[in-house]
Amino acid sequence: MKVLTERQEESTLAAFKRCAQSHDASQVAEEVYRTDGGDSSTRYQRLMKELNCFDKTAKLGLIHAINLTLITDDILPWQEVLAPLGVAVVRLPESDWKNGDEKEALAVQINRASKFITTVSDSIIDGKVDEDEFREMERKIMGVFEGWVRYKYLHERSKEKGGNGG
Repeated sequence: MKVLTERQEESTLAAFKRCAQSHDASQVAEEVYRTDGGDSSTRYQRLMKELNCFDKTAKLGLIHAINLTLITDDILPWQEVLAPLGVAVVRLPESDWKNGDEKEALAVQINRASKFITTVSDSIIDGKVDEDEFREMERKIMGVFEGWVRYKYLHERSKEKGGNGG
């Protein structure tokens, strides 16, 4: 049976904790646990306890993790969750091509990320990438991947609707 390693558990919980803390964590906690009842003043402490990888008595539940994602609009923790399965998480577009605006935005996103990746490639080869650089590279690389998947999705939708795919 395959289960997460302790390191993978720690990494996953840390990703959700970074997600909550990159926003107003007490407001996030308030929203995540709103339907659970209880005292508003203890919701932040509960969230931090459930995200503490060293406290084995309480862990963030799936529904709460989903709500945390919906509230913060941050999908990075799910990349941590699904990476051991070889799965990448990609946000799909909510709309069709809009007068070229979305195409242009995707092209800019891919171009910027590509330049960043080129800039840090020597650091990767030398093995001199600190944790912050690694996280930044991860975001940029996922941006390129996400941009490509979004482009492919919109391209196929355009063809289905009789367009040339754009």
